[in-house]
Amino acid sequence: MTIFYAPDILHEPILPEEESAHAIRVLRMRAGDEVLIVNGTGGLFRAEITGAHQKRCEVRIIEQLQDFNQRDYKIHIAIAPTKNIERFEWFIEKVTEIGVDEITPL
Repeated sequence: MTIFYAPDILHEPILPEEESAHAIRVLRMRAGDEVLIVNGTGGLFRAEITGAHQKRCEVRIIEQLQDFNQRDYKIHIAIAPTKNIERFEWFIEKVTEIGVDEITPL
């Protein structure tokens, strides 16, 4: 199932213009097809396309899943910083990108 991004899906059940064009033109989706939509704040929505238009694809939300990607554990890394501070900053950047919860410099 295809996942689309729509930040205002709760207020306005319409895919943004770029996402609508991708769904209708590229993927050739039609009314009645189901899609997954994320809103960027932890919400996942299962929806059905009701109005298939390239600039304004209307959807009907079938199911809403909040906090769908939450883990039941935390990742904590302890590291001894090197003399080269740029390498340490690079390390901090990368572990943040992959989702480490806590970093402790030793």
